[in-house]
Amino acid sequence: MNPREFKGTVSADLTAVDLYHLGFFKTPFSTSLCAHVDVMSDFKKQHLVQGVVNDITLIDNQKIYRPGDISLDIRSLPSSTHAVIDSGDFRLALDGQSHYEQLLAQTQGVVNELQRQFKKRIISQVALRERLPNATLVLQTGQDNFFVHLLNKYGYQFARANINMVSSRETGLNGDVHIDSLIVDSIQLDTAKVHFRSDHDEFTYHAEVINNKHNPQYVFRGVVDGQLNARGTSIRPRVYDAQNRLGIDVSLNAEMEPHGLRFSLQHGAPILGYKTFSVNDSNYVFLGKRSACFGQFEVAIEGWNGCASLYER
Repeated sequence: MNPREFKGTVSADLTAVDLYHLGFFKTPFSTSLCAHVDVMSDFKKQHLVQGVVNDITLIDNQKIYRPGDISLDIRSLPSSTHAVIDSGDFRLALDGQSHYEQLLAQTQGVVNELQRQFKKRIISQVALRERLPNATLVLQTGQDNFFVHLLNKYGYQFARANINMVSSRETGLNGDVHIDSLIVDSIQLDTAKVHFRSDHDEFTYHAEVINNKHNPQYVFRGVVDGQLNARGTSIRPRVYDAQNRLGIDVSLNAEMEPHGLRFSLQHGAPILGYKTFSVNDSNYVFLGKRSACFGQFEVAIEGWNGCASLYER
């Protein structure tokens, strides 16, 4: 046996673990489970975890829930990382072209670069792309699994979710997010979709929120298109009502400045409250770091002209 290598099997049989008194949840919640996991490691760059967690029982306010087994296949080598977790209708798959420690370091490098750019009030997409890990992430889930049941305890509910992301120093960050019947803080969104794409020097995004006619709260369709630029982002939100009438359509530009954010309406025919209006080319609103707010607008709405000035407070 190589003294610098560990190979073994971990078996566990946990009964009535009280996660409420351990501080994980604010309401009574306990679990029982069995586990049989094979582990291998050279304590350096090669690690393997494969096995099954089964006989899972969750007790939530006297309600008993028995999700499917959880299977694990996790491997990290000097030049790659592979992880697949399956449980009922839940599947998470991650593949990276480097050791997991390097993947974590590269991810932290992206965060550090973002923080540095925000302090300098600039966005360099090339600098961000150079720090991206080469990796793919796929998440597919329904409602019948261990992980989503835990999310429900924190107030998040949904029927289905699909996430596909590809990160690359050559092609940037690309992906799609699709969530059905999302409920957050009692607000129900029937469909939420986000689509983002990168090329050599641009990052664009498209998002939609759709509440169909059966939604008990609000029926509408919201669409947002945007693109990052060197100082911030351009963004165009549109909102359609239950009769598919366009109620809001504006093109905004948000720019970071040394002491705050400057917002301005772009050219075109903006719509607010179903009414078309126009504004002066030099319109803006500035929001400062210390709650300062000032700007200048000249507005014309279907025969009505007006001028609004905001002064620093």
